[in-house]
Amino acid sequence: MDSRPQEDVESGDMVVRQASELAEVSSQPLTPISIIASLTQAGNQIDVDSMRQLLDMHREEEDRQAKRALNAALAAFQHACPVIIKAKGIPDNQGRIKYKYAPLETIVMQVKGLQHEHGLSYHFDTTDESGAVVVTCTITHIGGGTHSSSARMPMADIPKANGRAKDRCDDYLRAPQRVLLSARNHDG
Repeated sequence: MDSRPQEDVESGDMVVRQASELAEVSSQPLTPISIIASLTQAGNQIDVDSMRQLLDMHREEEDRQAKRALNAALAAFQHACPVIIKAKGIPDNQGRIKYKYAPLETIVMQVKGLQHEHGLSYHFDTTDESGAVVVTCTITHIGGGTHSSSARMPMADIPKANGRAKDRCDDYLRAPQRVLLSARNHDG
């Protein structure tokens, strides 16, 4: 049961009825903002709760549109993205190459034009959590949508580079985040 006073419920119902009437005569799609504008221009008053509900609906729709725009931009970016060659080798104790990877700067050089073309940018955030490092890569679209991916690694599991385990861990964790930057990988 609605706990608002009866007059507030009736006022909210009136806003819904008036919005429905506007929808019947309007040739433009109705948005929460256009409903507010139409009702106030017609001299109608909107109670605060109804206004909040309409504004919340507006924010939710903006978020949905931003997510759709991000997904479309990522799909277009991935379609146009070149194959990223893993050219830098990591040797084992006998000097043989255990695996190869593409350094982040190599990937960035190959995709930065495409990122710009599709309205995408990225940044890394690094946090320390009780003996571990967490690196989060966030991709942002010019329309406001974002996507993040995080990797956590205990510092003890990362070999030290010149005695700086945190720096080495930070570099190491950025490697898996490359999947967000490149659509296709090749072991060549």
